[in-house]
Amino acid sequence: MPTIWSEQASLWDPSIALKKTNRPLEMISDASFQNGFAIYGPRHEDGMIAQYAGAKETTEKQVWNIAQWAVYRHPLTAETKRTDLPGGGFIYETDTVKLSVGDSADYLIRMEQRAEQEYLGHVRTFGEEWPHFLLEQHAVADCEPALGELNALDYEVSFRLEYEKCNMRREDMNFNNMHHAQVTHYWAIADVKRMDWFWFGLNFYDSRYDLFPGYLHVDEGKADASNKMIYVEKQETFSKQRAKDGEWMDISIDILPLIQKAVKAAKAKGCLKDVCVEDMKIISTNLGFEMMGNFDAAFMLRKLHLTGK
Repeated sequence: MPTIWSEQASLWDPSIALKKTNRPLEMISDASFQNGFAIYGPRHEDGMIAQYAGAKETTEKQVWNIAQWAVYRHPLTAETKRTDLPGGGFIYETDTVKLSVGDSADYLIRMEQRAEQEYLGHVRTFGEEWPHFLLEQHAVADCEPALGELNALDYEVSFRLEYEKCNMRREDMNFNNMHHAQVTHYWAIADVKRMDWFWFGLNFYDSRYDLFPGYLHVDEGKADASNKMIYVEKQETFSKQRAKDGEWMDISIDILPLIQKAVKAAKAKGCLKDVCVEDMKIISTNLGFEMMGNFDAAFMLRKLHLTGK
């Protein structure tokens, strides 16, 4: 998981107070991906290295980042060629990654990562980085409201895994935590009064499983890990479809009780001991590929909403 602090330097500012906001509140801005992207370099210290214009002329705030952590050989840059398409769609592509917006009526955005172009046959060992290709959004709904102010957090997404390809020999693979590919939607959720936080996620695809069984652990295994608790809900809670079948997965679920359950589970493990779930807020979100092993894959989204009620 990427760190969040470069984008949230003032997160613990005491001026961030609980307040009442209008309902319903869309917690994800620019959910149709019209206003472009800020492109971040392969290393966290690189910061923003490019800005890509959107699919239409707009004066709206650019809220989406593209994180491509550890994509060292062929990252997106300011020099990456843009292919404009009829109707306002566009494509940016390197040997490793491809970002497509509005190039088909069937979906809003398509993301492809060809990790073979980064690994070049190398088998990753423990402690080594792995390529990411993520959509990121910080200051979700300006970090408002707190969970205790909500009755529901209605999440809707339509996801399709277009293809997957494993470029590794089976005898070289460690299936436990070392060599796999995944697409997970994560939210960083913080108690801004008590200065503690964790990752909550929903997994759509994991190359190891037909249905992801769930996960509760600490984010570790590489130098820039957050060392915070990660809780990923078991997939059968929200869908019994296999992403590997290549069909659209239409998901609609209230994730507020799932977050509350995650905090309870973390406390039982000795984490988040002092937090108050009612004071917690969603402070950032990311969705996309993590290629812990040598895989190529592509996914599409045709709907993405999180509505606070």
